[in-house]
Amino acid sequence: MKMGSALPILLVLFCLVALFLGKRKDNFFMVSTYSENGHSDVYLMGFSRGGEPQLINEASVWNNPSYFTQASDKTIYMVNEVQSFAGRDGGGISVMRVDHRELNPLVGTAINQGGGGPCYLALTDDDRYIISANYGSGSVSVVSLNAEGIPEKVTDTIFFDAPDSVVSHPHMVFYNSTKKLYYVTDLGLDRIYLFSFDAVAGKLVAAATPFITVEKGSGPRHMVTDKGEKNLFVVNELGSTVTVFDITGEVPVLRQTISALPEGFTEKNYSGDIALSPSGRNLYVTNRGDNSLAVFNVSGGTLELAGHVSCGGNWPRNMAISKDGKRIIVCNQRSGDLAFFRVNRKTGMPEPEEYTFRLNAPSCVKFLK
Repeated sequence: MKMGSALPILLVLFCLVALFLGKRKDNFFMVSTYSENGHSDVYLMGFSRGGEPQLINEASVWNNPSYFTQASDKTIYMVNEVQSFAGRDGGGISVMRVDHRELNPLVGTAINQGGGGPCYLALTDDDRYIISANYGSGSVSVVSLNAEGIPEKVTDTIFFDAPDSVVSHPHMVFYNSTKKLYYVTDLGLDRIYLFSFDAVAGKLVAAATPFITVEKGSGPRHMVTDKGEKNLFVVNELGSTVTVFDITGEVPVLRQTISALPEGFTEKNYSGDIALSPSGRNLYVTNRGDNSLAVFNVSGGTLELAGHVSCGGNWPRNMAISKDGKRIIVCNQRSGDLAFFRVNRKTGMPEPEEYTFRLNAPSCVKFLK
């Protein structure tokens, strides 16, 4: 083939590649915030070709959509972190769809999920139920979804028993696909509860090992597993530590507990979120107080502190890592901004970008599927 005749083909291929890269899912992300009059509380955003964050669309839910998750389609489920919703005690679950870069709240589909102050929700593995962690009422709730993915009814509510001097505060629900178990962190009781799930009745069932404990006063908050689901990494809010459990056996085994703070730090800190890089080589923790990202090297399920990077604002509540591992976005709740980082592929250290984006009390950020 002559070069002249090959040029049109090459140009077409180049345009197709450029179009593909321009529509990469890593280019789009969503942010939710605590509600305030005069402000939207859900934002759809993306990156320009030059890498600058840009607002695409925004909407209002007006009931503190502090955390959200995405179904396999374009449906977004949000907890409404309030003590009273739809005229009675309990928080809510609201629904939104992302259609052609538009945020469309599904009016009339929200439901009171029966637990006060919900702060986290997760879909079951079959996308037929939602399980929420209700920080305010010390409970977890299960809500069934109809064929269209709309919340239908509460099928189960579990309240955790606590001694008189201790208050239960469930904070996260996590699914282990290998064990087919749901883990629930309880920040108040220093426990991680383990459940199987009855998908016919829509009820949680205590596992053979009903719970594991972390050090008293640690306050387990969020967690993540490695790719093989051999190790569970738990960030402890009150202790500002990360605890690692070997979860390959029926009974999880403690492997390590390591500080998430810089050496010599003595002020108050509340570690918040935890995330593992797609490569599995680095673990990241947000520190609210030190206002930093702690970076750990991961080797065989053991952590080694690699260093700290400023979060770029105040009170880093939540973060998201792009699927290619090249970007980290941090929600700085109290300073009201998003901070953006490029990840050094050799060291795993986040390197701050010059971009920031202002918005009211950001609480959750995720790259869209």
